[in-house]
Amino acid sequence: MHILFDEPDTTMKQTDRADTYVFSDFCLDRRTQTLCKNGERISLTPKATQLLLVLLENAPNLVSRSELHSALWSDSTFIEFEGALNACVRQVRAALGDTASRSSFIETSPKRGYRFVAELIGSQKSEGHTQHSWPTIAAVVIAIVAVLSVAQFFLGKQNNEEPQLLVVLPIESDDELAIDPMAAYGTAIIVSEYLAKLDPHKFSIINSRSVRELASLDTNAGFSRTPDLIVRARIESDSDNLVLRAKLRRSIDGSIVSEFEQRFESTMATVLRRTPALIVDWTVEALDIAGSSQLASSIDEHGADLNDQVASAFWYMESGSSQNLNEALNILNQVIVLDPNHVWAMEGKLTAMVEKSFFELNHSKKLVLHDQIESLAQEMLARDFVSSLPYQALSHVRLFRDWDLAEAENLIEAALLITPGDARAHGAHASVRAATGDTAGAVRSAELAERLDPAAMVVRSDRCWFLLFDQRYKEAADVCENSLVFKPNDGAATLGLALALYEAGEEQSALKIMWEAIRNSDLGMSKTDGAVPSSWQQLGCMRADDLIGRGKTGQVSHYQLARYLASCGRSNETLEQLAYAIEKREFPVLFVRLDGQFRFLRTHPDFESLVELLP
Repeated sequence: MHILFDEPDTTMKQTDRADTYVFSDFCLDRRTQTLCKNGERISLTPKATQLLLVLLENAPNLVSRSELHSALWSDSTFIEFEGALNACVRQVRAALGDTASRSSFIETSPKRGYRFVAELIGSQKSEGHTQHSWPTIAAVVIAIVAVLSVAQFFLGKQNNEEPQLLVVLPIESDDELAIDPMAAYGTAIIVSEYLAKLDPHKFSIINSRSVRELASLDTNAGFSRTPDLIVRARIESDSDNLVLRAKLRRSIDGSIVSEFEQRFESTMATVLRRTPALIVDWTVEALDIAGSSQLASSIDEHGADLNDQVASAFWYMESGSSQNLNEALNILNQVIVLDPNHVWAMEGKLTAMVEKSFFELNHSKKLVLHDQIESLAQEMLARDFVSSLPYQALSHVRLFRDWDLAEAENLIEAALLITPGDARAHGAHASVRAATGDTAGAVRSAELAERLDPAAMVVRSDRCWFLLFDQRYKEAADVCENSLVFKPNDGAATLGLALALYEAGEEQSALKIMWEAIRNSDLGMSKTDGAVPSSWQQLGCMRADDLIGRGKTGQVSHYQLARYLASCGRSNETLEQLAYAIEKREFPVLFVRLDGQFRFLRTHPDFESLVELLP
């Protein structure tokens, strides 16, 4: 338990805390953790409710940001305090109809903290011998259970600074059984997706793309953090029966935490359908994960066939190509037609559409896709989906369609309050921070995302560029090179590596990498065996001339073309392409202020007027 203040005369003692606070048209009940306005309940997250309570308890005194940190989070909680606290304050203000510029309830003391400034009409404290109704007793019991749960969580976090990293590997089989790879990975996906929802503070469950990399590479290859726990399952034939055997191991010493065995007198197809629910129930019980241990009915509620289809859609999604994303969307749309309430299918569709928007170069098609993303995300929020994905998706739209950086940051911080162990959310937070110019913060968020999901390719490749923006060239080169271990043909990582080496002074190495990328390009560059050009500028000009026609047809983004023109030193053409990029609202142009390729343009008389068009 943290003590909030050193001055006893300005702090309300624990025993003097009221059970109910009344101000303006509002009433906050500590026991039930509910905020009401004129008797009507207002939705507020638990952390935001805690924040409001702390401010009310100490009104009208100032509560510093560090004191609020101590009150709302343990010192070892790994979420970014500043962003999370800002998000909580914004949630409280939105619930009260308050604003930072015109404060009626919560006043900001810049860089210091906050104080509750509205008049408290009244506060009530329960007396020891008051007779309570059963609903009141039930509310008190629920509140006690909630407090004990929070205390247990915080005590646990003291000994564990980050969620444990749990990996569910693809199911294996005897050679003669030959399980289809999609079914093998589908099982891992189903188990991972369900486990990830149960206790995000205790465990981080990595995605199927990472699972594939961990299955095919040494688990230490290029990872900043190895998994803490590994679930490995295998189906074997034994006489006339099939046997499912599973082991849960600790990576640090290989010790077995738990083992599981189930015999079947049925077909392989039936065994594969039953396997995910059995492994989930066993894992939940073995690790004492919060939530019901009886998840078989939850997994089966939509039907095994539909879950199999959704698992195959996730398999396509994680492949990272536009064509496979289309295949995933087709499957998910079919599932949603059959079952409009299939939560997992809707979440998968939202994720697939966000991923697809990165591949779409046609401006009008990208806008249509962003509109669809917003529509689905708003529908999921309206239906009270317990997920951070809608907030992540809306943050993506605000950033890359509307260029509303402040709202994008609000939304991604709201997502992180719901699922602080979600690598995708931290990766998205990194993009928002980079767009706002916080390059160091972007690197921190990307590093945290990678620790939570070591082989997350998008985060890994993006992190290379965030390091470039932060002028940490040696580190950027290492990260870019690491990305190419996992995805050898990643153009962004290749270009990032070349730029990082060039900026780090290793010009010859950079030139060779760039030249090989140009020679191996499928965009029309003639594959000659000529010598490597002697300068970076010559290579930039060659690449620009190769791409300039394709920029007019939308095959190459104007921003990408501008980068090569910039490296070629063609100022006016670079500015022209950047102007097109802004007109087309290409999302990479948000990073033009940070991108080292445009450094020489900053003295150009037209550069500042162009940049003024950015958010």
